[in-house]
Amino acid sequence: MLQEALGEKLTALMVGQNGKSSTLNGWLPSAILGTKVLDAVGDMRAHPTGDMGSIGMAGSPEQMIQTAVGGNRDENRYIELVVRGATAKVSPILRTASDMSGGFIASCRNPLRASYVRNNAALGGISLALTLGEAIIAAEGKGGSAIIDTIAKTTGGTILAEGIITDKSVVYTREAFDIGTVTLGKGDDATVLHIMNEYMAVEDAGGTRLATFPDVITTLSSEGSL
Repeated sequence: MLQEALGEKLTALMVGQNGKSSTLNGWLPSAILGTKVLDAVGDMRAHPTGDMGSIGMAGSPEQMIQTAVGGNRDENRYIELVVRGATAKVSPILRTASDMSGGFIASCRNPLRASYVRNNAALGGISLALTLGEAIIAAEGKGGSAIIDTIAKTTGGTILAEGIITDKSVVYTREAFDIGTVTLGKGDDATVLHIMNEYMAVEDAGGTRLATFPDVITTLSSEGSL
């Protein structure tokens, strides 16, 4: 659908983000279409809006093409759409379509020239995800704590806090966002994670900001990933 709207063939696909499964999103369609998969991502981590992974196009007035398909067919909620417009103006349409379809769509959007991608994307993002995965596999036999240490070492990360979840206050909005907070620990030792579909910020009990998007914020358990 995107190729038809663009009027030319796509040469390569790039995923918008590294996420639980989104790192692989470009591989299957590229195998079908015969395109390349770029070792680059719009963002090194999952993000709640298309604007955040649009490698600078969110503030651009340039007309883009965004396409989407998907939906619960048993409930007659399958949708196909092609929209044109500035990225920041049309991205919310796809989020609305996802909500209307039953919560899941596949999208292909924002066709750009390779020169722009080279100058603005997070290059090497796929390789980094693969390197991290290989390190996790190598550490699996040593237990959960060793895996967590391996993740921190491989990514150059820091363990901000450790504790038990003591409070969760998250609501699902009409705009298809999960918004709220999750609290670890209690009192002066509490740590608050702010959520908008993904972890967006971390604060200590006194309200001091410890991390902010686009930092990669993750909760892990020594008994398995959360």
